Amino acid sequence: MIEDMRAMFALKADINENDEIAAVTDKAGNAIIDGRLKIDGPVQRKHNHLEAALVRVG
Repeated sequence: MIEDMRAMFALKADINENDEIAAVTDKAGNAIIDGRLKIDGPVQRKHNHLEAALVRVG
């Protein structure tokens, strides 16, 4: 494994294991992680957030 990326989302977020993320940006719109990411496996419900493993696409 080269990298292990995970993302946290609000409990009300509409996210599932078939979704892709175009890019991760900060409030100003600057790219933090450029490029597409795919949810890898089921989204896990934690006490106060949703958590998902991510893999790079392409």
